[in-house]
Amino acid sequence: MIMQRALQITGLIFILAGIVFGLSQFTNLLDQYDDVKYWEEAADEHFDNRLIEDRYLMLKDNFRTNLTLTIGSTIFGIVMGIFFISLATIIDLLQKLLVTSKEVRKND
Repeated sequence: MIMQRALQITGLIFILAGIVFGLSQFTNLLDQYDDVKYWEEAADEHFDNRLIEDRYLMLKDNFRTNLTLTIGSTIFGIVMGIFFISLATIIDLLQKLLVTSKEVRKND
């Protein structure tokens, strides 16, 4: 019983941590996206300026990396939370099955 509660609580903590982390990164990702769009327009206007193009490519790569890490971390937290909650449910069902099988043996 205590182990099931601990697994359920751990699962909820993982899910909440994943969601909170994803939401906390949202404004940062929007700022980075705005920077990428600004430098993309600048690179299009000044296509002969290599420094502007390099800056755009660097910001674009940083944005993609941060977006990938944020999405990956959020999904990982949620999946781990679901795993722990599922594990707690499986343990609960197995314990109920064990109790039921003991009652059936007593009745025979």
